[in-house]
Amino acid sequence: MDNSFKEKGNAIAFRIFPSLPDKIRYSIVVILMLAGFYIQFYAYEILVGGVLIFLASLLVMFKGIDKRVYNKGYTRLEEWTKADKSNILDILNLYKNLKRWDVSSFEVTSLSGCFIFGLILVVAFIFIAMQYSYTIIGVDILMMFFPLYLSGMAKIDTKPQIVLKIENTRIIEEKLLSQYKEHSYDYYIQMAKVAKVEKPVPRDIKIKISPPSANEDFLGIYGQCSINVVSGKFYPYLYYVIVFRSGFKLRPRVAKDLGIKGNICVEITETKEAEVLIIRQKTTKTSGYHTNAKAIAALLDYTLELYKLRFG
Repeated sequence: MDNSFKEKGNAIAFRIFPSLPDKIRYSIVVILMLAGFYIQFYAYEILVGGVLIFLASLLVMFKGIDKRVYNKGYTRLEEWTKADKSNILDILNLYKNLKRWDVSSFEVTSLSGCFIFGLILVVAFIFIAMQYSYTIIGVDILMMFFPLYLSGMAKIDTKPQIVLKIENTRIIEEKLLSQYKEHSYDYYIQMAKVAKVEKPVPRDIKIKISPPSANEDFLGIYGQCSINVVSGKFYPYLYYVIVFRSGFKLRPRVAKDLGIKGNICVEITETKEAEVLIIRQKTTKTSGYHTNAKAIAALLDYTLELYKLRFG
């Protein structure tokens, strides 16, 4: 599986020259810092050197997480790629790492950040009040840390949809491992091209469930999650499909099962390549568009029992 989704360069959206490549940005920062230190210690120009250091600090001011890899500009790729569980965990870990910005000590909107920023100011002014060599240190501390702490909090406002889909799909895995150990399963990920991002990123996920025995026309049982967006909130809606090759004559085999029974809806869709039985939670105009863990487990029970009854 392509591991390109692990890291795609920096995940930080910078305030100054946001499109500037990282290598060039950090090279300029190092040059400005070294030049500033040189001017201060050898030309005895504290403020001139301090300005260069301040400019270097401005270049690394951030305004948040660059969420383009999750939220916009997708061009879906058709191929589904088999993924190891480690690949799935990589995506979740990436999100967790980004979320740690919420408690960063390097910005003034957290309690620890306020404390450290205040401590830095006190130390800086103590140095400035001392003799020349210490004054340089105090000025440099202010020039380096002041922009950093005022650059703002790098928040993740909403959980990326791919993370929601993974979390809901893993509920299936947990139930399979605890109650259906005779069934095997595999994860599949669909990648997507994103505007201004070089490599494709994960866009969708599904889990393929394989019963112990199967008809030669059987192509798999799949659990997949879609996301309903209502008033800016995400509501996962997980459903299952049982897929057979075209020509299997699925409809007469499951005629008695079609329709709505209780809270479960069973439908058929047919294409040139496949005949698909869909098992999903019943929906109305105003309800049913969110499947919680209990519903996901109940739908799995129903799907596997239906498969065993009609095709096992």
